[in-house]
Order: sequence, then structure tokens, then C-alpha cells
Amino acid sequence: MAQLPNVLEMRAQEKKDLLQTFLTHHYCLVSGRSKATVPWLSITKNPQLYFADQYFPEKIPFKEPSKLTYGQVTEILHFWRQRQKHTPHDIFRFKKWKDFDGIMCDPVTDECMADDSGKGRLGWSVGS
Repeated sequence: MAQLPNVLEMRAQEKKDLLQTFLTHHYCLVSGRSKATVPWLSITKNPQLYFADQYFPEKIPFKEPSKLTYGQVTEILHFWRQRQKHTPHDIFRFKKWKDFDGIMCDPVTDECMADDSGKGRLGWSVGS
């Protein structure tokens, strides 16, 4: 599972990059694709379709990381660092993903990843 580093010494762009990388990593996990594109606008419009409230700070709107303020990014990363301390294997998790046709899909199992050329077909297994 991806872990977050200490972010106190990071500059604004580094934090935004970390946030984007972390969310993209988790989106790749839920979709089973090694190179998935996060549908930022779709998630922004309906975040509750994509993840449970417990995974994101209540007072921060979900947006593509470059559109967030430094303070918002810092608060999100701090929120996840606190979750990491208490639930290290459950920091953040998408519950749905959108396929190439725009259809909302359930998570691909942890044991398998979808073939990047297919729409949810099982492909190769993931190493830890």
C-alpha cells in the first residue's frame, strides 16, 4: 500500500504533485490499470460516487490537485497522514472507477489487474 511521506518541508508544487500521484496510484488500483487517467471533473461533480466520505476531509472540496490552494493540499495530506497512523492499510480508497465508455465499475480485485487494452478483462497479477 502506498504510504505518504512527511510533508512539512515540502513546497507547494511538491505537495500538489504528491497529491496527484497518490490519487492516480489509487485510481490505478481500483481500475486495475497500470496507466489510468483520473476523471478529475467527473469526480469533482460527484465525489460520493467514487469514494466514501471517511477518505477525504469534510471541509475541502475535491478538485484536481493543481486547482487546490496550498492550504487545502496541506490539509488533505495532513488528514491522510493521520489516517495512515491509525489505519495504515486504509488511508484512501476509491470505490468505483469509470471505464472507457463512461460506465461506473466496481473495483478490480487486488489479485488481478485489467489488461490495459481491455475494459475490465483480467490480465496480469500484481506484485506487492
